Amino acid sequence: ATASAAPVFEVSERYLSFCVDLGQIAEPTRFWNPDGSGETIGERPSFDFRNARLRNLCRALAPAYLRIGGTEADRVFYA
Repeated sequence: ATASAAPVFEVSERYLSFCVDLGQIAEPTRFWNPDGSGETIGERPSFDFRNARLRNLCRALAPAYLRIGGTEADRVFYA
């Protein structure tokens, strides 16, 4: 195949979004230790969505998708 300057596909501008790890929201919070020694449970407060800096940074991405991810998301049931 030869290189081409034509785009193969265009991604929606809304694809540039943000993700929240469910371990930062659910109580008790669960985080992986940076040193790789496992995880901490309940040692940090849950994520503060009222944080002004966070809201301003996310506002710049609007309209956007919010992705809920992380290991804890594999264990969640939505009703």
